[in-house]
Amino acid sequence: MTGSRPPEPHDPQTQRKLLIALVIAFLFMIVEVVGGIYAHSLAIITDAAHLLSDVSGFGVSALAAVWAARMSHSHFSYGYHRVEVLGALASILTVWLVTGILLVEAIQRILVPEPVNGKVMFALAVTGVAVNLGLLFVLGIHHGHDHGHGDEDGHGHEDDHGHDHGHNHGHDHAHNHGHNHGRDHAHNHGHKHAHGHAHTHTPAIGLEDLEACHDPDGASAPLLPHGKAKGLDKGHNINMMGAVVHVIGDLVQSIGVAVAGLLIWIHQDDPRWALADPICTFLFAALVLWTTKRVLRDIADVLMERVPRGLNIADIEDDITAIEGVAGVGDLHVWSLTPGIPLLCAHVATQPGAEGEEVLSRVTAYVRRLGIQHSTLQIVGPEEADKPHVHHQH
Repeated sequence: MTGSRPPEPHDPQTQRKLLIALVIAFLFMIVEVVGGIYAHSLAIITDAAHLLSDVSGFGVSALAAVWAARMSHSHFSYGYHRVEVLGALASILTVWLVTGILLVEAIQRILVPEPVNGKVMFALAVTGVAVNLGLLFVLGIHHGHDHGHGDEDGHGHEDDHGHDHGHNHGHDHAHNHGHNHGRDHAHNHGHKHAHGHAHTHTPAIGLEDLEACHDPDGASAPLLPHGKAKGLDKGHNINMMGAVVHVIGDLVQSIGVAVAGLLIWIHQDDPRWALADPICTFLFAALVLWTTKRVLRDIADVLMERVPRGLNIADIEDDITAIEGVAGVGDLHVWSLTPGIPLLCAHVATQPGAEGEEVLSRVTAYVRRLGIQHSTLQIVGPEEADKPHVHHQH
């Protein structure tokens, strides 16, 4: 629906942190390039190249935050959230390309060793440790906050924006479009297939209301099951996570360069110790692969439209069919627009006599409980429950 989008994951604070990190990393990268050339140290140049990937990553992350914050329109109905996925992929490819070039150079250095200024190498590496600690401080790791797609600050304030589209196809058609911003709001539009045309606006049945409901006889009968499916934790911003992982990798790399530089400095009269410089490059290449593994996995999950990790689609099917008034569920799909923004769509068949709008509200509340804030649910009549694609509770 043009003009609507899933929850907004980005905030000015995140963008400001990325920009500050970008400036710090860029300035120190220039220092390392100059110092690495002066010291004739391949390890320092490797660290500078890794910083180049960080600079590009920070830049792409900041740009992605700006683009992802834009409203959707007729060409990109979900907005620009996947810009950050493409940005993270570009950053990883940059890291791998630069690392490959430096590996070739390291092999040449082993075959034909060259003298290295261990004192300058050590001094630059120690400075690099301090700079990377500063970057971790800027990115907020010292607070232990989760900078993800749910915006939370240290005071526990939380903003949830939910978008749910429901269609009830039976003797009547109903449309539910709910927005959750701290509390639930919903608009239900009913269109009777008769000579009249009616619109009704009623509040959606929230999760708390559903779990507190009782049957007409007064006996306790929760309308929502506790369920087998586990909900999602707060999502993470893939580029912020990638930035942090890169900085941690740089920190470890700087420590390694400092150790190698110290050894070369102490044994400066023995040219064999100069081999520690290219050897560091091989170790750092393995480190690069390790630090980019999880981000690459998240990218693949999004592009392949995998069910978000932490959710089991079979358990979700069982839980939905256990909700009062539901006869079965079919065409259930769960995927991610970008890491931290899961989406769900399904056909829900009602039991005979069940009110479509009530079933829609119950299923929507259950989906929200899983941490899925954007869902599209089509309510179908009992006659659809016997279709082969509809899942029934066992």
